[in-house]
Amino acid sequence: MTGPCVLIVDDHALVAQTLALALRTRAIQATVAADLRSRAVLDLVLATRPQLVLLDLDLGAGADGAELVPGLRATGTRVLVVTGTTDRFRLAATVAAGAVGWVDKSLGFDELVDAVEQVACGGEIIGFRERCELLAEFRAGQAERSELRVRMGTLAARENLVLRRLAAGLQAEAIAVEFQVSVHTVRAQIRSIHRKLDVTSQLAAVAVARSASEMGVHPPLDDLTDSCRRRPEPTPRRCDDAAGA
Repeated sequence: MTGPCVLIVDDHALVAQTLALALRTRAIQATVAADLRSRAVLDLVLATRPQLVLLDLDLGAGADGAELVPGLRATGTRVLVVTGTTDRFRLAATVAAGAVGWVDKSLGFDELVDAVEQVACGGEIIGFRERCELLAEFRAGQAERSELRVRMGTLAARENLVLRRLAAGLQAEAIAVEFQVSVHTVRAQIRSIHRKLDVTSQLAAVAVARSASEMGVHPPLDDLTDSCRRRPEPTPRRCDDAAGA
């Protein structure tokens, strides 16, 4: 009698191979996906029909394993997330998408193997109450992200640029010099930012923008931090200007 089939999808080859070897000692047919691209993983699942996929969320090169969960569940395969992330919303999102739960990579190796074996043999890793709590967290997180997306979406393009520079630590005077406008204009833009984000200070406005960035509903503020701190390059002098100097 053969044991359950498990497919391991993890960009840490040594971890994946070691886990596969340990599972095989427990009569579990474990294989490791060589190609971690989404289409390749789904094709492999359709070809091999494992009972369980062990899925890492961080698959390298910016790939997010969570995006694979709906497609994997559509094949009828159970999904157990094996990850080092502590982002509760991200974990809750995988459960909302159909994953049976997750196992923390920081667990002792034997505990990790025990947990995988339990799920591979049809067991559960999280109870009904915890699942309901996670789904509630996911819905609350979605609502918060939606609200932040709307608030950030009210900002005009120039207001976004001003907000990035405030986040970089620039004062209104420096921003006015960079944009070649009056300080009065910049202060008016800052007041508009406060009103649209429903805050009363620059620190609060930056905090809202950082939260939106961390939640993935707004571009990272740090993208322009270095360039924001640099003064604009001087305009090259024309030859006739130099001659008349």
